[in-house]
Amino acid sequence: MKKERVFITGGTGFVGANLTEYLIKRGFSDIKIYDNLSAGKKEHIDKIAKKLGCKSERKSKNKTVYKNSNRPLNLVLVVGDILDAKILNKEMNGYDVVIHLAAHTRVLESLKEPEENFKVNAIGTFNVLEASRKNKIKKFIFASSNAVVGEQISPISEKMVPKPLSPYGA
Repeated sequence: MKKERVFITGGTGFVGANLTEYLIKRGFSDIKIYDNLSAGKKEHIDKIAKKLGCKSERKSKNKTVYKNSNRPLNLVLVVGDILDAKILNKEMNGYDVVIHLAAHTRVLESLKEPEENFKVNAIGTFNVLEASRKNKIKKFIFASSNAVVGEQISPISEKMVPKPLSPYGA
């Protein structure tokens, strides 16, 4: 059983839900998912919890806790927005690791609404970083996208000069 407490932003999407299941299978037993459900679905976490034999208990309109009497598991889903720095900071308190997946990821939407895209992806990420600093997070993992490098010849490496083609990639 891993003792580190993991806080995942954007954890109800495809990547986040699969990551959550992976972490649980690898022995992490204390995971909080913080997501506004704009792209992901609560049902993804419900499905994982059901597969693991967990029962869900709604603590408030924004918080669901999943428990399993046969194994020590504390899986919590908080419906919250990374743009709400105060609540984000409060919910992150007591965790060791942050995995930041929350973002607007649709390229066309980033072209149509660049300000909204910037707000969520830049200011939201700043809020997650600031909450991590305030809560003395030991490890911070950030998932990015190949949209940062634009159209370049493979193989792509982190040493390449960014050439984004959209606000999302920027």
